[in-house]
Amino acid sequence: MSKPRAELGERREYFDYSKGRFRSRVKVAEGYWMRMNCARADVAAAEGWEAIEGKVVHHVDGNRYNDEADNLVAVTPDEHRRLHAGMPRRRSK
Repeated sequence: MSKPRAELGERREYFDYSKGRFRSRVKVAEGYWMRMNCARADVAAAEGWEAIEGKVVHHVDGNRYNDEADNLVAVTPDEHRRLHAGMPRRRSK
């Protein structure tokens, strides 16, 4: 018995051991999948692909592991730099 074919926009999560976090694969066309972090996939699912084109996903509370919908916003790279300019830096281990 064969597996059912994936629908466009279908998302599959996997653990990326090199980065130590979950990532997503999203089917964007027949035979083509895009790898992205889960937060970007969440915003694309909520707002549409056009909403994230040329943008980055900002975590409002500064916690990159908090992928709740109300904590994610798509912003331009310039806006993202300005937002992070006012945030305290994380300490290195």
